[in-house]
Amino acid sequence: MKQAGYSTFYAGKYLNAYGNPAVGGVAHVPPGWNRWFGLVGNSKYYDYDVSDNGVRVHYGNTYETDYFTDVVKRTGISWIRNMSKTEPDVPLFMIIATPAPHEPATPAPQYSNRYSNMTSPRLPSWNLHSEDKHWLIRNQVVMGPKIIENSDYAFRHRWMTLLSVDDLVSEIYDTFVEAKKQDNTFFFYFSDHGFHLGEFCMPFDKRQLYEQDIRVPLMVRGPGIPKAKMLEDIALSIDLAPTFIDLAGGSVPETMDGRSLKPLLLGEAPNWRTDFLVEYFGEGLEKLGGIQTCGAINDGYGVTVCDAWNNTYHCVRSLTGSEDSIYCELDDTENFREYYDHTKDPYQLKNIVKEEDPTVIQKLTARLQVLKNCVGQTCRSNNKT
Repeated sequence: MKQAGYSTFYAGKYLNAYGNPAVGGVAHVPPGWNRWFGLVGNSKYYDYDVSDNGVRVHYGNTYETDYFTDVVKRTGISWIRNMSKTEPDVPLFMIIATPAPHEPATPAPQYSNRYSNMTSPRLPSWNLHSEDKHWLIRNQVVMGPKIIENSDYAFRHRWMTLLSVDDLVSEIYDTFVEAKKQDNTFFFYFSDHGFHLGEFCMPFDKRQLYEQDIRVPLMVRGPGIPKAKMLEDIALSIDLAPTFIDLAGGSVPETMDGRSLKPLLLGEAPNWRTDFLVEYFGEGLEKLGGIQTCGAINDGYGVTVCDAWNNTYHCVRSLTGSEDSIYCELDDTENFREYYDHTKDPYQLKNIVKEEDPTVIQKLTARLQVLKNCVGQTCRSNNKT
């Protein structure tokens, strides 16, 4: 984006180990950013350090000065105003990456009593023990009252922390209005992953192949985009960088696996993908035999990771006018597979891999291999093989 003439800004969480001396410490500012304000380490709301353009700055425990979501908001507002005064004709590229609602999901004090009676959605898969799924899910136990309360506690606190994110979005947008830049600016709102809250007896976490974990929000506002229109086309996180480059007038590198969403956003009808790859590599050592830590077994909100080495999977998620399914292969000692037809089973209650026509499974296996091994242009092909 700098090469396209943009002034660039990043504020918020970057990588879990960012700031570690082994990878350059806080002095390391990733290339491409004119203004850098990166959280050191993993998600925190108070008592943290940031790399402020390569200089370590500590923030304490006072809400008015230190609450991280608000600090990021104020830093962003200050940058927009400063750029509007000093370099009003320079286009801006801005990323704000709040840890919220990541645990510990500490809400701002004015929001700490909201949603006191709310519980997580009780989907048909909620607290359902399922024997037809892979090893990690089969080993979950039905949640008891205390674990259920922990899960609902996580749900409520995630919502409460997002109220400060709502404030951030509103005030950042208002600052663009103040600078008279709102009508020629594209705004993207998205996340990095979904989250389960009790589905298949998993109290709260990510890392699974099911819809709650892999679906993420994507909302876009900008010039030429129709108001209140919802698209059913598949958009992926790997599409974001090509989209930003395309909207800025640049050339998308051939090495990128994703596609620019610009044609979809502006109402064109391109020949688009009908499936995509979902994959995850489980954490844990094989010699330990499975679960390392798990919220359903280790009682308490602070424990969320429920993972194992054999929770490693590769899936092809298909979505067309007539097909809505996911087929997955596990890297484990069982060669376990899962297949769900969402047109008949939207909550993925029954694994039908053994009931499906073998020729269908063979085609999905072949397509999965293509998606796993593709690079660049071959990933952008929407034709199944």
